[in-house]
Amino acid sequence: MSRLCLGLVGLSWLLCPAAGLGQGTPERARRVADIASLALEEYQLGVQAGRVVSPAELEEARLFLEEARRSAEGLPGGAAGAAVALLDTLIAGVRAHQPVERLAPIVAALRAHLSAALGVELDPVPTNPPTLARGRELYAARCASCHGDVGRGDGPAAAGLVPPPADLTAPALRGSSPLEFYRKINVGVAVDLEDALVVPVIPDADGLNVTGLARRIDDLVGRARGGGLTADDVSGGTFTVTSIGSIGGLFSYPVIHPPEAAILGLHKIVRRPVVRGGEIVERDMMYLSLSFDHRLIDGGTATRFMNDVILQIEALGTE
Repeated sequence: MSRLCLGLVGLSWLLCPAAGLGQGTPERARRVADIASLALEEYQLGVQAGRVVSPAELEEARLFLEEARRSAEGLPGGAAGAAVALLDTLIAGVRAHQPVERLAPIVAALRAHLSAALGVELDPVPTNPPTLARGRELYAARCASCHGDVGRGDGPAAAGLVPPPADLTAPALRGSSPLEFYRKINVGVAVDLEDALVVPVIPDADGLNVTGLARRIDDLVGRARGGGLTADDVSGGTFTVTSIGSIGGLFSYPVIHPPEAAILGLHKIVRRPVVRGGEIVERDMMYLSLSFDHRLIDGGTATRFMNDVILQIEALGTE
């Protein structure tokens, strides 16, 4: 098992729906507290000053709190009722986009309640230093049912889960958390090889100007057609651009290549009649299409992105 998989044991255990089955009271209480704390962190990323800045993070916060509520229902005695009530208050606050300063004390109250009512130390100090062997034991006990023996997301409890458990061995996750991964702008460029399609990736593309991007694309395309790409050259993409128009395509809906967030399709440029200044004139026109993962991006964000792309293209020059 890689060190990455061991590092993700805690997160995968929290988010695997089957992980809470058969838990003892201390483990269940810690699970509820940790998920609520994680939800607050997600909420801070999604809502700022009462304004939604990342719908994906906001949705994650809501889903985490609902999972915490389901786990809290299994707590013993009166501990369950108060915990569920506090979580209901948090869920309502998230839906109302309340300031994080109003929600943080509720999470603190939830943790204090769980600790006092159940006599549980929520952040126990390990009695032994962490080891790879202990990590393997924890993974096998708490994560393997969903994520599989080696972390590929193919465990016996994974069937039917939506979304499915993540593949913790995916090259895209090496050296980063899923949140860090999706904040990177690593642009894939689809290259048609006649008998195959490859998508080499430009990492940190936002740090390059137009000339730098052109040089990287020329290098990657040349190596793709010469069979010189490495595994690292085709992994880690978060967004792909595909030029269907280069082979005559007028319009298409390209399909996302998981775990990427979106794919932009560029189509054939043709002369079409358009209205400009109250007159019908000929102009070079091109259709664009965007397919995106709704778990990360909502329709409004995608539309605003496309509008900005159109403005940027139109600003490149005039006839």
